[in-house]
Amino acid sequence: MSRKGAFIVILILALVAAGYLQRYLGWQMPWASLPNDNPPPGTEASAPSTTNTASGQWIYKPAVSTTTQGYRWVTLYFTDPNAIFLVPVSRQISLSPYLVKDTLDQLFAGPNPATGLQASVLAMQIRGLAVKGNTVRVDFPESQAVASSTWGSTGGTLALNAIVATLTSIPGIEQVQFLVNGHTTNYMFHDQDVSAPVPGPRWVSNENQLTLYYALPVNGRAFLVPFQISTQESQSNTAAAADLNSLLARAINELKTKRTVGEFSLEPALPAEVSLVDASIKGDTAYLNFNSSLLTAWKDDPNRQALMADAIVFTATAFPDVTNVQFLVDGQKPNASLGVMSLGQPQSRPAWINPE
Repeated sequence: MSRKGAFIVILILALVAAGYLQRYLGWQMPWASLPNDNPPPGTEASAPSTTNTASGQWIYKPAVSTTTQGYRWVTLYFTDPNAIFLVPVSRQISLSPYLVKDTLDQLFAGPNPATGLQASVLAMQIRGLAVKGNTVRVDFPESQAVASSTWGSTGGTLALNAIVATLTSIPGIEQVQFLVNGHTTNYMFHDQDVSAPVPGPRWVSNENQLTLYYALPVNGRAFLVPFQISTQESQSNTAAAADLNSLLARAINELKTKRTVGEFSLEPALPAEVSLVDASIKGDTAYLNFNSSLLTAWKDDPNRQALMADAIVFTATAFPDVTNVQFLVDGQKPNASLGVMSLGQPQSRPAWINPE
């Protein structure tokens, strides 16, 4: 056999072996396709939107709770083009026994280019993964620890937060223990101390903080992004801070406020003309009574209406005692919809935010 023929045979055997390792052992080879390269129907990549964001017209994909048969959803945290905000994105991937590894692989693969979002962390090699109780242990080789320490303060912090937020979005996982060659370390991600398990973000509202959901326009599309403020921030009447109904009302009203970080901002999810008349929590349901402007706001823009509805539901259900939201208009259950959401029935929080 010629030298060229022998090279071809070796190459074919190597590719076959790579496929075996990926399919049966769950190993991800550097050149192998990720499950999302063959997305479920309706989730294929599309060309970048040409929607006129200057006029406030955005594409918005409402949050969902249904899953395509043979697939599962994972929540991945990417970033905006300016690397200011972490953006949760939900992606359907093929079912497999390797949920934690598959989730990390998808994070490292980066966002769909059509979204306009940017990768929050470079692809990293993993020595091993293990779940014990509510903790996932991620073991890196020494070379990856050294590389992550050169990413700069912003890049290191972003990568750390994205990995932790993504992994703790998996049900049952609450914190991440980082290891290097099987041992704890304090010099990853630009020398951040990760010697102890790093807890995931708590997107909840209570007497100390409010978790609010705003619009982040990127490339003609709007994403819902959680943003937390102190209950003392821009609040003159702190006497009502311990009143849960008052906190809920304040959280919904805060959705009218643009949030600015440096030169960059999140857009209000609620227009100024929509007024919350009153709010109350009874059992596990938040009753939100709005004026009639709720039904006419952005009436010619169903994308903005759908975003407004989701933002209200996600913000209200950030309170641990709230499972459902009942919309009221002038004290009555409206026979109407906002986007795809029917307002006449109690609404629960959708399972998957910002489907890719």
